[in-house]
Amino acid sequence: MKRVLDNLLDNALRHSELKTVQLEAHLAVSASPSNNLCHLDIIDFGDGVPESSQSRLFEPFFTTIASGTGLGLYLCKELCESNGADLRYRRTDGGESAFRVSLQLEKGVV
Repeated sequence: MKRVLDNLLDNALRHSELKTVQLEAHLAVSASPSNNLCHLDIIDFGDGVPESSQSRLFEPFFTTIASGTGLGLYLCKELCESNGADLRYRRTDGGESAFRVSLQLEKGVV
């Protein structure tokens, strides 16, 4: 999971800097007691992912950056799934771009 967080934070900082000229990312942790999940949102302040590209975000070799390999998000998704977690892209209520890692908690934790 360290590799997943490293990549998502690196992406968030890079995209925030491209738009705002500041290296800034936020982490938000929340719990969903109804389905016993913990969510970790990695939030950036960049332009976001165009809706037309969102369905391809986790495909190998798909990239929106000329210098990208298109493997980072693909590998993050694979690593999450192999560790029983889920990775999705979403927009926050404030309109920021976020990648959400969701982990199942043991019963009674939340």
